[in-house]
Amino acid sequence: TPVLVDPDYTYIYLEVFFKYNPNVTNLQVDAIENIVRSAIASYNNSELKRFDGVFRHSNLQSTVDNAEVSIINSTVRVKMKKRFVPSLASETRYEINFSAPIYTSSSNESVLESTEFSYRGATCQLSDYIDNSGNRKVQIIRVSGSTVATVERDVGDIDEASGRIVLNAFAPESISGNYIELTVSPDSNDLAPKRNELLTILVNDITISGEVDTMITGGSAAGIDYTTTPRH
Repeated sequence: TPVLVDPDYTYIYLEVFFKYNPNVTNLQVDAIENIVRSAIASYNNSELKRFDGVFRHSNLQSTVDNAEVSIINSTVRVKMKKRFVPSLASETRYEINFSAPIYTSSSNESVLESTEFSYRGATCQLSDYIDNSGNRKVQIIRVSGSTVATVERDVGDIDEASGRIVLNAFAPESISGNYIELTVSPDSNDLAPKRNELLTILVNDITISGEVDTMITGGSAAGIDYTTTPRH
């Protein structure tokens, strides 16, 4: 018997950087950035938001490169986001499943970020660390400027290979907004939906940054100050 279920969304957050040639356009950089956003929105509507919609990084990057004639090249960073509504002040177990494996790091570099919530009277976030057994654990931290303090050391686990985050006895006192949002980097820039899952790009939240390509406009000495965009 068919059973109707609500779709489970994995949201895609993008950081887009591009270089352009001002000699072939009269547009200012902010106008080109708006064109890029509109092109990504069209890609989102035509390729995603359906159960067989696969996010293909190279196709999205081609969409950016072809959005405006002056764009020469681009870099697109991809992150995954999931949202859940916690039971306030009630210890509850949560299992959050992303559509793809989570980026794996052997160092104590954090792979998890979250929006803020109140815990033990302080404004806190979720982060992670590697314990003595090599397992990646979830912790609650408090951030004040450049100072990071651990509030609760072990509140869950991260299984990078399966893309699963489990929170145990998690009991925030209040949240900022209507939900807590978790952000991770995927192990691959190509994402495919699972089961009843849909992928969608957070178009309004995309960070888009364009700059003039000095190699084209600056002559033979332009390469001295030419900058490239790091992958992460």
